[in-house]
Amino acid sequence: MQPRRNLLILFHLCAVLPLLSSMVPTLHGAVPDSVADEFRNLLQSDETALQQVDQLIANNEAFIRQGAGLPESTMVVKIRNLADPVMDAYKAFLAKHPDHVRGNLAYASFLGEFGVTVRAREHLDKALALAPNDPVTLNNVANYHGEHGPPERAFELLQKAIRLKPEESTYYRNSAGIILLHRKEAQRHFGLADESAVFRYVYQLYKQAQALQPDDFLLASDLAQTHYQLDPFPYKEAVSAWEKAFALAPSRNEKEGVMIHLARVHSKAANYDEARRNLNGISIPELLPTKRKMLAGLPSKMKAVNFNTTGKPQNLFNLTTAPPKATGKLKPRR
Repeated sequence: MQPRRNLLILFHLCAVLPLLSSMVPTLHGAVPDSVADEFRNLLQSDETALQQVDQLIANNEAFIRQGAGLPESTMVVKIRNLADPVMDAYKAFLAKHPDHVRGNLAYASFLGEFGVTVRAREHLDKALALAPNDPVTLNNVANYHGEHGPPERAFELLQKAIRLKPEESTYYRNSAGIILLHRKEAQRHFGLADESAVFRYVYQLYKQAQALQPDDFLLASDLAQTHYQLDPFPYKEAVSAWEKAFALAPSRNEKEGVMIHLARVHSKAANYDEARRNLNGISIPELLPTKRKMLAGLPSKMKAVNFNTTGKPQNLFNLTTAPPKATGKLKPRR
C-alpha cells in the first residue's frame, strides 16, 4: 500500500486504478482541445499531489526513525493541504463537464487514494451509467467492488470487460487477483467444484494475461506464484515460470528474490541440490536471514554451506541471464 493510505485513519483504500494514459478522450465524440488540455493539466496536478504526499510521509518516517517527526494530527493537516486543492479542481471541472467519463473515473480514483469511498462510488456509478460498455470503466468499477464488495459484481464487470476487449491483459490479471481475494464467492459464482478448481481457474487467467503481456516481470511473478496452490504440484512448470520471471527481473534484488522462490520450488520437489544452488547465490543482506533459514531446513549434506558473503558467493548465477536449468534427476513427489 502507498504510505499515504496507511497514515490517515479516516481514510480507507479504494481499489480504483484508472488507466490514466488513456483517459483524455471521452466516449461521446471528439473533445474540444480546451477541455482535453484542462483535463491533462488536472491529471498532472493529481499525480503531483500524490507524489508530494508520498514524499512528505517518507520524510516524516525518516525523522521518526531518528527520534523526531511530526505527530499524526499534524501530518493529516499537511496532507489535506496538498489533496484538497486537487479535489476542488476536480469538482470545478466536473461542474462544467458533468458527463466527462474519464473525469469521473479520475476523480473517483483520487478520492479513493484518501479513503473517501462513498463519493468515489458515486462518481464510479455515474461513469458506468454514462459508458456501460467501456472496458476501462468496467474495470475501475469492478476493482472498487473487489475491494468493497460485493465481489460477484466485480466478477460480472470484469467478464464483460474481457468480452469487450479480450486483447487487454489487465482485465484477466485483475480478475485473477479479485478471485484470489474472494475464493469462496468465486467458487459459487463460477460453479467450480472446489478450491483447487478456483486456483486452476486463476492460473488460467494469469496465463492468458501473460500471453498478452509477456515482458511484465510482476505479472510473470504472479503467474509463477500460483503454482504453489496447484495440486498435484506442477514442478517443471513452476521451475519454468520462475526462470522466466528471473529473466525479466529488472534488478539484482528482484533476481535474488526469484532465486528464493526457485529454491522453494526445488525443495518442494525434493530436488535439494538445485535448492542449494539457488540459495548459495543469495548475497543481498535483506535476504540472508531467509537464506540461512531455508538452508538449515534442507537435509544435511557432506559439504558445508558457506555463509560468508564478503567474497564471491558460491555458484552465483550470472544475474544478467536466467539461472541454469536443473541438472539433477528429479525425485518423485511423496
